[in-house]
Amino acid sequence: MKLLAYVTDLFFESKLSQICQASGANLKVVSSLYKFLPELENPPDAVLLDLNAAGISPTSLLAQLRSRYNELPVVCWSDAQQEELMQQAREAGANHVWERSEVEDHLPKILADLEA
Repeated sequence: MKLLAYVTDLFFESKLSQICQASGANLKVVSSLYKFLPELENPPDAVLLDLNAAGISPTSLLAQLRSRYNELPVVCWSDAQQEELMQQAREAGANHVWERSEVEDHLPKILADLEA
């Protein structure tokens, strides 16, 4: 399974890498929009998006993803206490939205479901 992640937090990137490796997923991490958009030319099996990543407007990016790749699973997370941002991501088309602290609990199951 091929995953594309937009993450600018190196610590969290490491955590994602560990989760994906344990799930057998191939994770490509980018930290700029200029690298993210070209990677979509050959769409991944899912996109992982840090709503707090530097350099993006997450709801605009989600709208772009939905307009071009409506069926592409999108998993998002945000810092705790940002319920409004997380709700905006849901409304913009994210399939799964969690607080950052919940990703470790939920992502392995999502990856297993995508693999099935």
